[in-house]
Amino acid sequence: FHDRKGGIWETPRISADNSLLREQTRRTAAEAFMLGMLFIFGLYHICMHFFRPDERTALFFGLFCLAVGTRTLFVGTMLGCSFFPALPWPAACRIEYISCFLMPLFFMLYSIELFPSEFSRVAGKICVGAACTASVPVLLTDKLLFGSLLHVIQLFTLLVTAYVLYGYLRAALRRRPGALSALGGFAVFFAAVANDLLFGAELIRSVNLLPYGFLFFIFAHSVNLSYIFAQAFRRIKTLSEELEYVNSALEEKVCARTFELSEKNR
Repeated sequence: FHDRKGGIWETPRISADNSLLREQTRRTAAEAFMLGMLFIFGLYHICMHFFRPDERTALFFGLFCLAVGTRTLFVGTMLGCSFFPALPWPAACRIEYISCFLMPLFFMLYSIELFPSEFSRVAGKICVGAACTASVPVLLTDKLLFGSLLHVIQLFTLLVTAYVLYGYLRAALRRRPGALSALGGFAVFFAAVANDLLFGAELIRSVNLLPYGFLFFIFAHSVNLSYIFAQAFRRIKTLSEELEYVNSALEEKVCARTFELSEKNR
């Protein structure tokens, strides 16, 4: 009576052997593995940002990883309830809903930093305002009320992903560095998001595929970020070598000019 769609989500199954237990163990192990990967990637990219504070791409990507990992804790096998058994169910639902708002928000901010010429920063500010506004009733009301925000979450996520897809297509057509790998990773991730939205709305019978799609996504984008950082390091090295050459040439010119002036003053 605390959820507008409370009850059993899937058809109950009975087995004479331990096949159901083995299946549950495999699902739990797979989600635990993905959860560890998400948090490792998230913390790694956030730490990378602290070494280069002016590079916010890694920061938003890391926060995006942590948001997806947080949602993964409270869906599927509900590992979060196993890790934190004293956590009340309404609090777990609030964490899940807020993480659902944070995922598209950080994804939008990451994409804006990745391809600034293809995205509008005004759209990023709108996403920040929308996510903050929608999170207020989640924090202040009970599950029966903020549970009705599920359709708002779905609409918000679809709008953001559609806009990001449009931006990635523009980046690929303009042959921006790393655009093709970003687009490929996003296409798989978009399919997983669509599956989860339809599954959450009980329109299809499926499983939560977002963590699996996200693993492919973070692999593609981690390669993309590594390429960008490698290119930046290469440019810095080239500029340092050019600056050293210019300084050396300038020093030789100064010595030659000084010698000429000393000869004239004799």
